[in-house]
Amino acid sequence: MARVAEIVSTLKPAQNFGPIITPAQFEKVQEYWEIAEEEGAKRVVGGTSATDGDLAEGHYVLPTIYTNVEPRMRIAQEEVFGPVLAVTPVRRYRQLSQVLLRRSSRRPKMGLERCRPGENGGLALRGSGYSSEWLVRAVSPARQG
Repeated sequence: MARVAEIVSTLKPAQNFGPIITPAQFEKVQEYWEIAEEEGAKRVVGGTSATDGDLAEGHYVLPTIYTNVEPRMRIAQEEVFGPVLAVTPVRRYRQLSQVLLRRSSRRPKMGLERCRPGENGGLALRGSGYSSEWLVRAVSPARQG
C-alpha cells in the first residue's frame, strides 16, 4: 500500500487527471471524505482539493486512498465517482470473495453476481479465463467507491 500511496501522491492535477465535472459532484466527493473518516477509515493520501493558482478555479480533488475500510462503511458500498480508492484488508482469498459478495448484494450493479466464493484467487491473478475476468470486473477502479 505504501508504494501505491507514493505513486498516487506524485500525480498532478490538470496534468495527470482532470477536474470533477460539476460543483454538485465536487461537493459529494468532499462529503464522502468526511463520511469515510467519521466511520473510521484511515486516510493514507489525498482527501483535499487542489487550491494552488488556477487550480482553485476548477473542481480538482487530489486522488485519495483510504485503508481499514470495513464492508459496512458507505465508502465501501457506494459509488463516489471521484478519485477515491477504498481498501478493505482481507487475510485470505475466501474472505475477499465474501467481502465482494457482500458488497454485491447491496449493490447488484457491481457485476459480482457470478462470483464463486473460495475460488483460487491465484488463478485470477495469473490471468486464467473466467477467474481473471471476474477479478478484473470485481476490482475495476471504475466499479469501486
